[in-house]
Amino acid sequence: MHQAQGHSYATPMGAQIHSQLGCVGVGESLEEQAKQRKFKVILNKLTPQNFKKLLEQVNIDNAVTLIGVVSQIFDKALKEPTFVEMYADLCFHLSGTLPDFNWNGEEITFKRLLINKCQEEFERVEKEEEEASRVSEEGQTEKKGKRKDSMFGGECYVILDLLVSYTRKG
Repeated sequence: MHQAQGHSYATPMGAQIHSQLGCVGVGESLEEQAKQRKFKVILNKLTPQNFKKLLEQVNIDNAVTLIGVVSQIFDKALKEPTFVEMYADLCFHLSGTLPDFNWNGEEITFKRLLINKCQEEFERVEKEEEEASRVSEEGQTEKKGKRKDSMFGGECYVILDLLVSYTRKG
């Protein structure tokens, strides 16, 4: 665990992101929470027509902010697969323009954080599919939620592949 601003966090490469706030840890500074909320507003307003204008408003000046931003983009792309190409384009632009950050001697990059986030999601979906398969093999009926997760898993692979391939273009 690293210490930042008096709070304990996992290392950035394995950081736990608070999904609703889009920030690292629960005791995040008010300034960081404000940055994450501002980025959430930008994501909610993002369209192909105002992409460049909103991209100019993105302010990522430290590793903690970067971790939250990657998490927000990732979650938004999974929740809104219709717009995944736009989010992938956002990833492409950010990965090409953002500097690398150093957090307690560890290099933090947009690409690395996104790839790690994708890997975690692949592993989560794979584990859920294995569990659903095991439950089926035991003769128990699957819940509708499990089938929905499995369908989501297939869609998830396509989205993750697109996000990662866009960041590798640059």
